[in-house]
Amino acid sequence: MKYLNGRFVKDLGNRLAVTVENQKGRIETQERIQKNSKYRGKISSGRTRVSNEVELWIPGFPVLITQKQVADRVEGGLGLYLGIQNLTEKCILAVYVDVECYSVLKEKLASLKDVCFLDMDLEAGEIYETKKGIELPDPTIRFCDIYLRHVVFTDETIWSCNGDMPMRNMPVQQLRNPGHETEKDAVMLGQEINRAASAGFRYEPDQDYQYWRCACGQVNGFPMVVKGNIVWKGETCIACGSRKDEIFKLADQTLLAEKRAEREAREEADRARMEAKRKETAEQIRKKAEILTEKLKGMA
Repeated sequence: MKYLNGRFVKDLGNRLAVTVENQKGRIETQERIQKNSKYRGKISSGRTRVSNEVELWIPGFPVLITQKQVADRVEGGLGLYLGIQNLTEKCILAVYVDVECYSVLKEKLASLKDVCFLDMDLEAGEIYETKKGIELPDPTIRFCDIYLRHVVFTDETIWSCNGDMPMRNMPVQQLRNPGHETEKDAVMLGQEINRAASAGFRYEPDQDYQYWRCACGQVNGFPMVVKGNIVWKGETCIACGSRKDEIFKLADQTLLAEKRAEREAREEADRARMEAKRKETAEQIRKKAEILTEKLKGMA
C-alpha cells in the first residue's frame, strides 16, 4: 500500500482524480493511474479516431507514452490525448512536448511547440492522463509525432532533449505461450514472482541492452542518471515491484520443469498417502464387520 497525495492507494487499478487550474486559468480534472505500461484505457469521452497499440518510448527517457489517441473533444473539434508514465523514482512536476501533426496521407499539417502539462505530481510508475486533450488545429489530422523536450522534477532538477527523434513504438511483447505450462504452473509462477502483485505472469520477460520488460508487461529502463543523480536503479519492476533477476529466473524453462517435477512428486506422494489411508480404513471396517458378524452368530 502506498500513500499518495493524501489518499491510500490499495491496488494497481486505482485512480486518483485531481482538480487543478491549468496554464490558461481553466479548471480541469486530471487522473493519475497506477497501471503498467500496457494500459490502453480510453481517455476522451468522444469518438476515438486513431489510437496506439503499443507503448511509445526512447530508451533512456524518463517518461513513456502509454496512450496516444486522436479523438473528438466535448468542446468540439479534435484533440490529442496522451497517457504519460513516470519511469523514474522521482516525482515529476511538469512535462513539455512538441507535436508534429499529419493527415491520413502523412502530409504535415501543423506543428505545436512547448505543449506543457503542469502540476502533475506524478510518482514512480504512475500514469498521468488529462480529460481535456490538446486542441488540434485541423479536423483532418489523424497522426501525431511526440517529441519529449523537458521533464521537470519536484526537486527542481530538469531533464531536457533537443533531438529530432519522436517517441517511437516499442516492439510487441510476446504473451506467455500456453503450451509452456499448465494452469497450475502459471499459478505457481505468479505466486513465486511476487505474491503481493496482482498483475500476474502474462508476458514473456525480455530485455536488450537498453531496457527490460517484466512478466506483468511493464517496460523498465536500466539505471538512469539526471544531472548526476540516479533517478532509477532498474533492479525492480516499477509497476509490480518484482525483482528483475527473479523474473528471468522463473521464466527459465529448465527451472519450470524442475518445479513442475517437484510439484508432481509432492502430488504423487499425497495420492499415495491418501490411498494407503483409504486401504487402512477399509481394512479396519472389514475387521469390525467380521467381529460383529461373529458376535451375532454367537447370539443366535
